[in-house]
Formats: sequence, structure tokens, C-alpha cells
Amino acid sequence: MRHSPSSARYERAFYVLFLLYAAVQAVSLYRTLHYFPIGFKTEGFYSPLAAHVAGLGWDGVVALIKGTVPTIGGFGPTFRPPLTPLVFAAAYSLFEPRELYALLVNNVLTSLTVLLVYLIGRGVNARVGFFAALLFVLDPIFLAQANRAESDTMFMFFIVLFLYLACRFLAHDRRPHYGLVAASSLALILAVFTRNAGLYVWFAAALAFVVVLWRRLGRAELAKVLTVFLVVQFVPIGAWMARNYAITGNADFAGGSTGVYLGWFFVPHVIAMRDGIQSSVAQRRLIEDLNKDPAYADQPLAVQEKYLVSLAVRTVLDNPGTTLLVIADNVPKLFLSYPFEVLSVFLDESSFRKWQEFDAVQFRKTYDRSNWDLASKLEVVRFYFDNGFLLPILYGFASKIMYGLTLVGGVVGLFAMMRWGGRYGWSIAILFLLVGGVLTAVSTPVAAARFRLPVTPMLYVSTAFLADWILARLAARRRGLGSLRAP
Repeated sequence: MRHSPSSARYERAFYVLFLLYAAVQAVSLYRTLHYFPIGFKTEGFYSPLAAHVAGLGWDGVVALIKGTVPTIGGFGPTFRPPLTPLVFAAAYSLFEPRELYALLVNNVLTSLTVLLVYLIGRGVNARVGFFAALLFVLDPIFLAQANRAESDTMFMFFIVLFLYLACRFLAHDRRPHYGLVAASSLALILAVFTRNAGLYVWFAAALAFVVVLWRRLGRAELAKVLTVFLVVQFVPIGAWMARNYAITGNADFAGGSTGVYLGWFFVPHVIAMRDGIQSSVAQRRLIEDLNKDPAYADQPLAVQEKYLVSLAVRTVLDNPGTTLLVIADNVPKLFLSYPFEVLSVFLDESSFRKWQEFDAVQFRKTYDRSNWDLASKLEVVRFYFDNGFLLPILYGFASKIMYGLTLVGGVVGLFAMMRWGGRYGWSIAILFLLVGGVLTAVSTPVAAARFRLPVTPMLYVSTAFLADWILARLAARRRGLGSLRAP
């Protein structure tokens, strides 16, 4: 950790920033509940299931683990991992089954993530930590998801907690700290049991450990580190897969959601781009064909889940070029989309209803249009200007500029950390590059802005490092002690 005379100043600035953001969260939650009593729109899965579990008490917890809970909102017991509804159920049991308490859980986890982002950056110096936290609090996507009864905020928190613990372990100068190894693996397994998007992060983490520690530790010591880390991963994952197999005959960790996302949403996009038709048309035709296909129709749930996954694999193998185009088309939605709903709740009643009607129309068009479609974005800008919604559109412009700069700066910053960040910077850059790469890869086929939540904190830390490095070189140049060249 590099200290400077200004470290205390940036630490104090962070505490002020943290308190200000907590106040912003409170106001944002209050205004959100004014227009959305159950929070921003969701799929209606987590909160109803949590209320059901809370109503049964411990018997509800056992039922969820065994898979004997009823199908709620069309989602069966193997559709998603269980941790989010269990945490929400705990909050509902302590208070009452209202979405307010799920949103409070999310907001607390968001605040804790700000602290973790600062601590990861402070491993370099306090200025990097402050800059990273500042970028985080300026991003409205975190407020949008905190006020939504979904799993993304919790998933982000556990991923960032894993990164923080892994960074501490990797920067350790002495023998491996096996407590940190086990703790980081536990944080990661909690993330996996929150969203199955984290299912393959163990591979990226293990590879990062090998790259970073290969020369520092002997082979025997490195093997012990990997064993401790992987045992904590594989035992609970294997147990949950055995549970799913006992229920449906499909051992996939989250076979239902994997099949739905890939089969119902990703495959139609590839077919539509290949055939030059709308995605909704391709989706409708696909559903009609599947309902006529004896290999899918009237088959047990496990067979249908596996069939949808195999369909996605065949589609990718048959259309590799088109698949890459679909993924490229999803990049703006994943990394650059802006959640207008965050500021919409500060509009007056009449203006909000007008915005809500417009937003509903735009949402229905989303699936069929390219994320690079400039005309649709100009339509949004025109609506906001015509109705005098200047603050949301200006904040939107500023946020998109920030997203673009941090996307580029984050990638450049990773390589700067490898070159000039010392042992700590090089270690976490390798970890961020591999873990962030895996999370991005699993998110781009069916992109949504919320899927970037666990990735952007890494980009903000590396962008903050790059900004700190540039400022340090400029200061050295002004003092006549160097130039913009690397020291």
C-alpha cells in the first residue's frame, strides 16, 4: 500500500462521500416507494417465494431446500439458486412480508459494496480508493437495482466481497493465509447461490491464483491453496446439483433459468439476425416449432431444460459469425445503458404518468431493435426535451460519458496496474481481468444493464488507478522530477 501526505485527506473525503450516498439512498428509496410500492418492476419471483418461505418459518426453509415449495410465478424449485429468497425471507420474518424490507436489504448491501470498493482501491493508496468509490456512487444503476426486489445487488456484493478477500490474500507477503483463502471461496460460493452467473468464476479465480502465485509459492503450497479454495466451491455446488437431479432428473445447477435465457431469448436473436427478421417473430416461430417437436413437447421438465440448452449450443455452432454479431450488439446494453427510472421518481404526478406511458412503449420495442439503433435513442432524447425533463436527460448524457470513459479507462487501467502497480496492483489486475472476463462472457449473450453490476466495480478500481497514476506523473512533471514516462 502506497501512502502519501494526502492519504488522511482522501480517507476523510471517503467518509463524507459514504454518508452522503447513504442519504441519497434513503431519499431515492422514499421516492421510489411513492410511485412503486413494491419497488421497481421485477419478474415477480424472489419476493413472493420469500413471503411463502417466511410464512412457513423453518418448515419453509426446509421446503425450499428440498424443492417442495409450490411453483410461484411460473418458476419451479430448480429455476434459480436459493440464497436471495432465503435472505429476503429472513427479513420478512423479522418484520413483515413487505417488499420494503427486501429493498432495505439491497440498499444496505449497496452501501457495504461502496466500502469494499474503497478498501480494494486503498490497497494501492487512499486516493485510488476514493476515486473508485466516487465513480461507484455516481453510477445510477446501483440505486436502480437496490430498489428492485431482485438478486443482482446481493450477487454484486458477494462478488466484490470475494474480490476484496482474494486481493488481501494475493497481496500477502508471507506464507498463504488459508483463512483468507477459505473466506474468499465462501464469499464466492454465496455469490453462486445468489445467481448462477457466478458458477464458472471459480475457474477464473483458480487460474488467477496460479498465475500470481506460481513463482511465489512452491508447487506443494500452491496445490494446498487450490485444494482449500476448490473444496469450498465444489461440495455445495455438487450437493445442489444432486438436489436438482433428485427433483427433475436434470442435474444442472440452475437448469431452468439457463434454458429459458438461452433458448427463449438468445437463440431467437441469432435466428433473427441470420434470417433478417424481427426477434419477436423468430421467438414466436421457435415456440411454435418446439410445441410441434416430439423431442420437446409433452416431455418432462428435465428433458425440456436440457433440450433448450442443447438448442442454444447447436445454434452457436451452426452460426458462429452471427453469434458474435449478436454479442457485439449486446455490448451497449450491458455497459452503456442508463436507468432513467432512478430520476423519474422525482417527477410530479402528471409528468411521471407521462414518462411511465412512454417507458412502457419503449420497453415493448426493446427486444426487436438493435442496441446500436440511433433513431430510437434520438426518440428518447426528443421526448425528454419536449416534456422539459432536463435533469434526467442531462444526467443520462453525463452517465453515458462516464460509462464510456470508465470502460476504456478500466481496460487500460488493468494493464497500467500490471506495469506500475507493484505486487498488489499486478495481482489484483490479473484477478480482475480473469474474473471480469468470465462474468462479461456469461452476460453478453442475453444482456441486461443489471448484469454489469459485479463487473463495473472492477472497472472503477482500475480506472481510479489510471487516474491516480496520471495525476502523480503530472505532479512530478510540474515539480521537475520527471515526465509522463513510467518511473
